[in-house]
Amino acid sequence: MCCSRFGFYMLFSLGILFNLTAQQLENKKDSSVFIQAVEIPAAAPQYNLVFTAAALDTISKVQTSTDESAADIIKDPTAALAALLDSLDQHPSDIPLILSICANYRQQNDQQNYSTYLQYGFKQAMKAYEEHPDRFLVVSELVEVLSEGGNYEAVMQVYERFVMTKPKHVEGLCRYAMQLILQGELEKADHLLQQAQSLEPAYAEIYLAAMMYETSKILMQLSDIMQKGLNDAAMTDALNSMRVESTFLNRAIEQYSSVPAQKALDAAQLFLVYYRTVIKAASGQLGKELIKLTATKEDLKTLNIIEKRAKKALKTKPQNTFFYYKVLTIIQVLEAKTEKAEQYWKQSGSLLKKEKDILRLLSLSHFLNLNFKAAISFLNQKQSVEYSYQDQYALCRIYLFDRQVNQTITRLKDMQSKFPQDYQIVAALAAVYFQQGQLQTGANLIIDFEQQYPKQASQDEFLYFRALASVVLQKKSDTCSILQSIKEGNSYFDSSQKIAKYFCADR
Repeated sequence: MCCSRFGFYMLFSLGILFNLTAQQLENKKDSSVFIQAVEIPAAAPQYNLVFTAAALDTISKVQTSTDESAADIIKDPTAALAALLDSLDQHPSDIPLILSICANYRQQNDQQNYSTYLQYGFKQAMKAYEEHPDRFLVVSELVEVLSEGGNYEAVMQVYERFVMTKPKHVEGLCRYAMQLILQGELEKADHLLQQAQSLEPAYAEIYLAAMMYETSKILMQLSDIMQKGLNDAAMTDALNSMRVESTFLNRAIEQYSSVPAQKALDAAQLFLVYYRTVIKAASGQLGKELIKLTATKEDLKTLNIIEKRAKKALKTKPQNTFFYYKVLTIIQVLEAKTEKAEQYWKQSGSLLKKEKDILRLLSLSHFLNLNFKAAISFLNQKQSVEYSYQDQYALCRIYLFDRQVNQTITRLKDMQSKFPQDYQIVAALAAVYFQQGQLQTGANLIIDFEQQYPKQASQDEFLYFRALASVVLQKKSDTCSILQSIKEGNSYFDSSQKIAKYFCADR
């Protein structure tokens, strides 16, 4: 069973005949052994479920006004960088704008400009904070900048100082609790949530934090299970024994008839069922066989209850339907009803059109059904909403599954131009060239990368590809030396052993 991560893995053979010019590839058998050993790096897109306080609230938080100001538009991270920079001249202290510029440079892998503007944003946020440490908007913007820079210790200090001076500020209590949850300090977070609930029990963000609390416990349990090295049967039993038991949320539902609390509890249940179901499916031959997500009988009962509750809520025509459409879409995916999931996605109108986790999940559902074109379409839509390296790499692999080799090569080259020091992209591109019979091209890529970026090329995961290149370049002694350095635990150990057994033996 797949364990630590849910990634795409493929050994593939397209039956292409090589131009047998390399000394170590003297005949068709040599070529066959080589091509079967060529392995493309696995992808690891993040399949997370995301719910916000706006989703848990009973009132829609969607912006209905069509009067978008220029400032609103330029704060969009997808806006042209030139427009963002021009606007900064007019709004030099606008923290969301500065963070948008940082996001743009981060996507371009421009570390120097990213760091420059992040530091500038920090100075602006600190200046405002020193003047108004009791204003929550100012505190929030400083926290955003600190979080972007990964300074979570400072984030904790800022929140702690704020709630000490304003112990009845419910939003402040909730945000601090969320940060504590992210840092694993669950007991302290629970105390803050109890305090916030006593002040304003209907406040949706309290239950968002409570949902985070429950999902954090789930992830901790999953981590413990994965690290135990259990066999498939023991792991399945351990996964099936996990439960969501929230006294806090159940009490809110019973005492306050809290709709946000019920949504939070349903979301936490979905989170558990989702991870339990997807982890079990990951042991299949992804991309090579139909894989049906199969929830346990108990999980199916849970899904049925949540589904009925969502459908009933929609019939009452609530102000906020976003949560219910999202839940119904997720449930259909978990029940392996891809077409029905897509129907709910469409029925939601514009509500789910830009939901990154839903687009990614629909892509996964189609991928498991070997419907690669639909999987590509949904992942492309997700990328248009927010670019992700991991999703882009996964997309390249799905194109390859769909035999769209030119698209695969074009997109990998585009990624290589953005991330020239990334050995995974070079390895993937070289592997595709090998599979296409372009041996010299693939080998040259690896050798050129090793010469330009020796530090990155020395990574254990890249050794296997250096060995492949040496096979093509007729250097048997180099091949065997590199293969001997690949130890058990390396992702490519098994494949390297196949090559060593054949090419390093006396023939």
